[in-house]
Amino acid sequence: MKSGQLHSPWAGDKSTDPVMQLRSYHQLLKEAGYHTGVTYKTHVAMHLLNGAESQYNQAGQNFNRFSKYVSVGKTDEERRHLRQKRLDEVPGNMPGFLDKGDDDAAAE
Repeated sequence: MKSGQLHSPWAGDKSTDPVMQLRSYHQLLKEAGYHTGVTYKTHVAMHLLNGAESQYNQAGQNFNRFSKYVSVGKTDEERRHLRQKRLDEVPGNMPGFLDKGDDDAAAE
């Protein structure tokens, strides 16, 4: 599972984006029988990440705005609480990914 932000610099028409012609390691791994997924925001064409069905964000996507949410805390304690809440999203997004992998394995 890939976590974080992936960037595609293409600003033009997506139909002429050279990245659209590429195959990603997510696609290659899936074709080889692996369960793949992403969490949080990506800046890459979703077809390279096996489509929207490969996104696992059930615990939230606010980690992308970590500084925005944590910095509004008025006290150290409040900032610690907000920080932990954002960090909890990371493992919180994993169960859906793992469950789906179990479903895929059972279907074979």
